[in-house]
Amino acid sequence: MGNSIGDGVGNLLGQFQAGVATVAEQAEERLPDAVKPQVAALTSAVDEFVSSKQVLTQLGVPAPVAPPPLTTEAQVRSEYKKDASRDLTDAATLKQLNDELKAQDPNAKPLTAAEAKSIIDNADVRSLTPRQYADLKAAAGPGASSTNPATAVDADNRAKLKDVGPENLARARLRSQGSSADPTPEQLAQAEKDLRAIDPGIFATPPKDVVYVNQKHVEHQGDPRQTKVASHEFLHLILDHRQVPGKQADGSDPQHAIIGRLGWNQTFGTSGQVIPGETANWATPPGQGLPERK
Repeated sequence: MGNSIGDGVGNLLGQFQAGVATVAEQAEERLPDAVKPQVAALTSAVDEFVSSKQVLTQLGVPAPVAPPPLTTEAQVRSEYKKDASRDLTDAATLKQLNDELKAQDPNAKPLTAAEAKSIIDNADVRSLTPRQYADLKAAAGPGASSTNPATAVDADNRAKLKDVGPENLARARLRSQGSSADPTPEQLAQAEKDLRAIDPGIFATPPKDVVYVNQKHVEHQGDPRQTKVASHEFLHLILDHRQVPGKQADGSDPQHAIIGRLGWNQTFGTSGQVIPGETANWATPPGQGLPERK
């Protein structure tokens, strides 16, 4: 019993740490510069508390052993795919997902482990610097968060970036300078050049699904060995393939609702509805935080 209690406390601490990190990320974009050092200090203090061996020992939580850093894109790609496959080919996970798909479409074909693994294996994974990640999000259009740990984009929407990305990126750069002017041909050309450098796959034929990883968080909320980040993003791609819609005009989000019922959402309320426990399993490694086998 001691280990299960300790594991439970460890999961709660992980959720608390993830929540503070999310608030800090949002603060980067919304709060005055004078307040940002205080938010950074709070985040650092929480990280130190959660990782404190003394605190963990007193609570009965096994002290974590930090995994080696993922320093190359090849390592990030391999780890994301491996860890997503572990969770998304699990029999109990597939059973819950098939129940969800049937609720969306009574005639839906069963999702198999082979289908899930094929979607994961055939997708790209791009590891981007925070600056590249922000530019990529700007190219997708206004309103997208540039500070989250990762983003999945299906092949069709990735290909659309070839047409709309350079102008969106050029306009975002002008807006950041306080200008509402139209971008010049030179600014559009530079934006396209930069976008090609960030992700040549946008301009490839045929396009492929992709998961973009923000290097800023790859050792924390973006580490697939410690969170459900990889399983969350690749599940988006699987749901895309099954024609499950994403965010709607009324604020609802059927994809995040399904992911939330697995407990794999990073933040509460992502789906636009109240889902008890939707972040409960975010801070769990591959093979844990899965539906119970029945």
